Amino acid sequence: MTERNDPLAPLRAKIDQIDDALHDLFMERADIVREIADVKARQTGTAGPVFAMRPGREASILRRLAERHSGALPRQVIGRIWRELIA
Repeated sequence: MTERNDPLAPLRAKIDQIDDALHDLFMERADIVREIADVKARQTGTAGPVFAMRPGREASILRRLAERHSGALPRQVIGRIWRELIA
């Protein structure tokens, strides 16, 4: 079966586009996290960047995402993904 005749090809292409968009957003998020760390370092007079996240902030993020979640992906998976992203 050629790719042109493969009914999965357009679906896989769409997943590839979504993966690229997610990757771009993860990189953008990481840049903002670094900016926050730099601001925290200036505020506290610390020599290097400060990456520590307040546990309350992490809980707030996870709660907000769980409340807005309505998809086929299990809620627990969303929590694991974000915990890894935050770590």
